[in-house]
Amino acid sequence: MDPNKLGYAHEIILKQYLPDIANLEIRHDDVFVISYPKSGTTWTLHIVCQIFKEDRNNTDKSIFEEIPYLEFPQGHDLAAIDTIPGQYELLDIMSSPRVIKSHLKPHNLPRDMKVKAPKVIYVARNPKDTAVSAYNFCKLLPGFPTLEEWPDFFEHFCKGTGPRGSWFEHVLTYWKQSRNDPNKLFLKFEDMKKDLKGAVSTISEFLERSLSEASLDLIVNNSTFSAMRSNPKTNPDLNPGELNKIPAQFFRKGKVGDWKNYFTVAQNESFDVLYTEKLRGSDLTFEFEPSHL
Repeated sequence: MDPNKLGYAHEIILKQYLPDIANLEIRHDDVFVISYPKSGTTWTLHIVCQIFKEDRNNTDKSIFEEIPYLEFPQGHDLAAIDTIPGQYELLDIMSSPRVIKSHLKPHNLPRDMKVKAPKVIYVARNPKDTAVSAYNFCKLLPGFPTLEEWPDFFEHFCKGTGPRGSWFEHVLTYWKQSRNDPNKLFLKFEDMKKDLKGAVSTISEFLERSLSEASLDLIVNNSTFSAMRSNPKTNPDLNPGELNKIPAQFFRKGKVGDWKNYFTVAQNESFDVLYTEKLRGSDLTFEFEPSHL
C-alpha cells in the first residue's frame, strides 16, 4: 500500500477525512470515548453502551457496528481505500445520545466540541503494556505499518514514531485538559482492572445516569475480560464477518504486567528513564504491576 495514502501518524485513515471531521456538528449530549490505541477502548465503550441501553435501539448489533469509529473507513477493502466513506458520515442518522469512538489527538477533533462541550471519557493504560498490546495488534492488521521484531517496535514507540505517534504526547495532552473540566473524565485501565464495579459507578455518575444495584452488578458481570471475550457483540474473533475477519485474537490477555514477557532488563531501565522524564511535573502516575487486593 502506498505509504502516502496512510493518514495521520501512519494509521489507516484517509487524510481527506480530517477536514470533514474538524467541521462536524456536535450535539450537547454526545459522548466521546477516546484513548491511545490498545488502552481499553472497547472495554469502556461496552460499559457506556450498557449504561445507555434503555436509550439505544440497536443493542442487537455488535459494538463495532453500533459505535462509529470517528476517523476510520466504513469498509476494509484497502484496494479501494481512496473511495471508502468515513464512519463519521454515519453520525447524522444516529439518534441521541450518540457514543463515538476516536483515537485522535485534540487538535484533530471536531471544532464544535469547544462550543457544545460534549462529555469525553479518556481511558489510559500504562505505556509498557500499551506498547506490547499495540505491537501484537499491528502484526495482525493488514495495511497497518508492521514491525515484525519487538526491539524495532520498542524503539519506535519510545521515539513516538510508531502508529498513532507519541503515547506521552497523547496521554499528557488529555490529562492536562481533563484536570479542571467537568465534562471530561480521565480513567486508567489499571484502576478498572482493580475495581471494575467502582469504575462502572464512576462512569455512570459522570454520564448522569443512575443505576440500580442489580443493573450495576449486571454491567460488571458483562464487562469482565472473560465475558467480553466470549461475547460476539464485543469480540470480532467470534463473528467471521466482523472487521473483514481482522484481527485475530482481538482479546489477547487483558492483563496488567504482560510487558515483563517482552521488555529486556535494558529496555525496561531505559524506558523508566524516559517515563520519568516525560511525566515529570504532571502528577500523572501509572501502575505497572498487577494488583493482588
